[in-house]
Amino acid sequence: PLMALAEAAAESFGLFASLSIDRGKFRRLLSAAGDCYTPTLYHNQRHAADVLHAACWMLSEGGVAGDIPPQELLALLIAAAFHDAGHPGVNAAFLHAAGH
Repeated sequence: PLMALAEAAAESFGLFASLSIDRGKFRRLLSAAGDCYTPTLYHNQRHAADVLHAACWMLSEGGVAGDIPPQELLALLIAAAFHDAGHPGVNAAFLHAAGH
């Protein structure tokens, strides 16, 4: 769901055309994002897709997507997709107690 949602978002914001983005490279990047997620109960690919969807909804429904340069929109989509990549699925208190 993460790659499909990101591609649909990029298309809806016109990023492929305005930035001349190669769809194959974009798909490989988002596939790599998905591969970085661990199979935890919360911080997984589904959570990344949820955050990406929420960001797109806020941009669209908030009416600000048209005010943001395409490069920044792309950066936002990529950041949302990768925001918890590699997250171990535990909180900071647990990591501290475990001596991580």
